[in-house]
This record gives sequence, C-alpha cells and structure tokens, in this order.
Amino acid sequence: MYQKHSVTKLPANLDSPIWRYINLIKFLDLLRTSELYFARADTLNDPFEGSWPLGGIKRRQAHYVDSEKTFEWLSRGFLSGSYLNCWHISEYESAAMWNLYLGASQGVAIRSTCNRLIDALRLSIEDVYIAEVRYIDYRTDDFAQELQDNSLTPIVYKRRSFEHEKELRAIICRAFAQNRPEDGVRVIVDLPKLVEGVYVSPNAPSWFRPIVKDIVFRFNQKFPVHQSELATDPVY
Repeated sequence: MYQKHSVTKLPANLDSPIWRYINLIKFLDLLRTSELYFARADTLNDPFEGSWPLGGIKRRQAHYVDSEKTFEWLSRGFLSGSYLNCWHISEYESAAMWNLYLGASQGVAIRSTCNRLIDALRLSIEDVYIAEVRYIDYRTDDFAQELQDNSLTPIVYKRRSFEHEKELRAIICRAFAQNRPEDGVRVIVDLPKLVEGVYVSPNAPSWFRPIVKDIVFRFNQKFPVHQSELATDPVY
C-alpha cells in the first residue's frame, strides 16, 4: 500500500488528472491481472536515471573518502533495487505523450488521479511511495538541501530535458534485498478505483474504440471508454 517518505512530494492537488499511455497489449495485461507493472529503474532509457548532479557527486565522494567505490556501489544498489510505474500529470490529454509513447496510433491512455492511485494501492502488500518528479540542471543545480543525505533522493529527480513529461512516479524500493526481479515487479490494485476512464488514441481507426469497449466489458469492468478529444474536428 501507499507509504509516505521523507523525500517524496505529492502534487498540490491530489485530484488533478494523471495519465498513463500504454499499448493495447499492456492494457490487456492490466485488465487480466489487475496488476500495475513497475519497471526496474536501471532498465529505463534515460542514462541519467538515479544519478547524482555534479555538486552532489563531489559532496558524496567527500563523505566516502575511504572509498569512491563505496559511493558507486551504494548508488548502483539503490538504482537496481528501485522499481517505477510512471504517470503524466496534466489536466488534459497530451499530444506529445501520445506521439512519444505510442506513435499516436493504436493505444490507450488511462486517466486517473493521485488520490485514486493511492486508494487503488490499498490492496497491495508492497510498500509503494509516490512522488512528483523534480527537474534540475545536473551541471549547475543540486538536490534540495533537506533531501541530500537520503539514498532514495536520486530516484525522484530527472534532468530538465524531461520536464515536458510532468512525471508522477510510483516507487518500490528493494535496494540490497534478496528478491530483486531482473525485469520488474507486479503490484495488485483495485482497478475500479484506479481507472477514471480510458481514452483511445486520436489516430486509431474507427473500429478500435468498439473493440476496446468490448474488451473492458468482457473483463467485467465498467469504466468508460472515450475517443481521444484530440481527434475531434475544429468548429471554425
């Protein structure tokens, strides 16, 4: 279930919409299992994932003066032992997110809120933290002073180049634990509480939405399936 953590910051409005853009196969898997998939942090595409800004590296190296390898071992241990499930914070659908993650073709966007995500995680025995990602320049900025001594802090930061993602991430930390899956971790959730609605890709063919609605029905779910608002015609 959801747990608070000293380094995680929730959005100011917990009822603001959050979105998860996924392909149809992943959506089917979610319906079939009622499980959210958390990818291991060091398998993501950003090479800076879980890294430290320049100032933080110098500070931590000074702390571990006995061995730079100790610092590197700790950093890699927390990265390989952290698992992430990522959402996009926005009042509206994002054309950029459709194109970035699905090529604006056959896929869906799940609409939820942070409050819904917290409620949905009550079924899970796994401890899950939720954080609004903070964005900094890793050459000139540093982590917030009050967060600098926590090994989980790098997981809640990303480069400013990714600021357009407006990311909310759910985090599982199994750093240095024995049970650290190579691919990812699955967490059971209450789907009706999690999913406020499903939006079909704006460039999907006309037959795609009825199929998604039928799939939702066959899995005994009642959340609505909408056509993407980006697909509507202009009125002028």
